[in-house]
Amino acid sequence: MQNLLRFRGVLMGCAAGLALLSATPAFAQSGTVIGSIAIEQIGPSPALGTWTLLQPDQTSIKMSTKTYTAEVTLPGNYTLFVEPPEGMSAKVYLYKGTELVKTLDRPQISFVLAEGDAYRISVNYILSRTGDVSINSYPSGIPFRLEGPNKITVNDKTPYALEGTPEGQYTVRYYPKGCVEPRPKSLLLQKDGRLAFTINLSCETLVIDETSASKKEVSEEEKTVTVGAGDGAINFTDVPQQAWFAPYVFTVVKTGIVSGYKNEYGQPMGKFGPENLVTVGELAKMAHELAGIDENDITARPENRMAIGEWFSSYVASAEQLFWLLFQDTSLDLQRPATRGEVLVTLYQALDIPIFWPHGDVFTDVSVRTPYGGAIEKAAEDGIVSGAAGTDGESTGMFHPLENINRAEMAKILSLMIDTYKAN
Repeated sequence: MQNLLRFRGVLMGCAAGLALLSATPAFAQSGTVIGSIAIEQIGPSPALGTWTLLQPDQTSIKMSTKTYTAEVTLPGNYTLFVEPPEGMSAKVYLYKGTELVKTLDRPQISFVLAEGDAYRISVNYILSRTGDVSINSYPSGIPFRLEGPNKITVNDKTPYALEGTPEGQYTVRYYPKGCVEPRPKSLLLQKDGRLAFTINLSCETLVIDETSASKKEVSEEEKTVTVGAGDGAINFTDVPQQAWFAPYVFTVVKTGIVSGYKNEYGQPMGKFGPENLVTVGELAKMAHELAGIDENDITARPENRMAIGEWFSSYVASAEQLFWLLFQDTSLDLQRPATRGEVLVTLYQALDIPIFWPHGDVFTDVSVRTPYGGAIEKAAEDGIVSGAAGTDGESTGMFHPLENINRAEMAKILSLMIDTYKAN
């Protein structure tokens, strides 16, 4: 008897469930359209994100078109999920008819749709994770193809620069006419980072295309290196485009590690000074910029009295507090030219790259007793520096660690360190 009652109860429950189903509005059963959801994507570039619209029955629509209108048949809760293009963030606006009902600074929004509702969702993209990319070569004028995130493609000639471009993987292919095509090079750009693609071509059969445009008379400005664009462009009249150091100067100026000379009002003079020797004070600044160290994090006054009141005061104070070897001597003459060994050990310390004991078997004039010999041998091992060349162009096997370094040579070392230690 009890089992019979339980069975009747189950039947009554099923009947009640059938009654609820029969009470569901007719449009849900028949597939009648009850409303609409229009979705649009707006951004600073042609790149589009991918969105997914989750419906009340847990089915979804996934699209990556610029505009789309969904005619819906189910009332209830809807959620839109957005995957922005690389390097971008999304701001979502929800309209009901012409009325703005919700704004969210995240790539997701939920809302309830009832019969007769017409919603419009505007997804606005903002470049928020960007960096800079430069493509250089020696000699300049080499054709290349750059491919990056969001289907970025550039076909041009070196030197070239992209400012404020989305983070992500970038690949450069150089096409030197008359030479074997080098392997493509890929680097990962991170937020607020800088990539510098550089290649040295020593192919004797290299041909630089001479188009009709290049055959016409070229202005002096076009013969020299220009960094930047528009009103912010700086033309360095003392850096010819065909000079061996031109791509390196372009890189270090573009990345902000080294700047050209300025007048008393802080305005660029269009001079880089490639032959000028790098002073110890300048080295302190360049090392901070290379490593991305904020010199203003140190508020103490420099212990070296020669730094007080000088433009490099904060850099020297920071170097002292960071215990960089060269700057532990507080009587150091900050205006004198830095030696080649001092430059390397300071840059390695700034980058926090380990240096091993020297062996004295790399250069004939660098022994285990040579100051900063470990830094010199590390730089040689990683291809940052090489032996000095003789009059015949062949290596002498010597490094000259106590000689000074000019700004052109410094630009090359900094560029190679960017490629070797900071690009990946």
